[in-house]
Amino acid sequence: MARNPYRRYEVTEYQKEALKFLQPPEDITVSEWADKYRVLDAKTSAMPGPWRTEHTPYLKGIMDEFNNYETEEIVYVKPTQVGGTECLQNMVGYIVQQDPAPTMIVYPTDTLAKSISENRLQPMFKAAPELRKRFDENSQLQELQFDGMYLTLAGSNSPSSLASKAIRYATAAADILGVRTLHLNEIQENEQPKKQETTQYTPEEHWISQNEGSWV
Repeated sequence: MARNPYRRYEVTEYQKEALKFLQPPEDITVSEWADKYRVLDAKTSAMPGPWRTEHTPYLKGIMDEFNNYETEEIVYVKPTQVGGTECLQNMVGYIVQQDPAPTMIVYPTDTLAKSISENRLQPMFKAAPELRKRFDENSQLQELQFDGMYLTLAGSNSPSSLASKAIRYATAAADILGVRTLHLNEIQENEQPKKQETTQYTPEEHWISQNEGSWV
């Protein structure tokens, strides 16, 4: 390769590759990221192709609240089949590409977590080029590996899968009184765990007692 006469020093290919890791992430919101990078695959969507937030404009504010650094929790109470899962997956995709950090999604059961991994999340990561090149396709079903982070998929019925994980972002998907709910929480560094709950609740009452007052 001919030397550039206007450069005092040559930059080697490996130096160029190393410098890529010093570039700051794009200054975009989750919805902007989804419009630019998210691709819906034919296996999971009736409208495969590039994601368009304009098709579900009511999700924009929820997705972009993730970029508000003053917000520690997002609780989304909704009916079924209105795009809530896709909203959550856009946030996860944004984390993978823009702000890699250990992340956990908690589902009601391990069986559902495995199914979501195989049929929803992995197809999403493989369909979007920017996510695909960061995704390790040899990952285990419930622990997906990426450049600079991992994504754990756990069942709330399996306490052992929730323990001993260094997690920055935690999300939970649950049916509360028949309503599908997505709960996103950013774990603060050195945050002290709450005392163990001693009052006996049904699963729905326990969830509401833990999140009461955080709804807008």
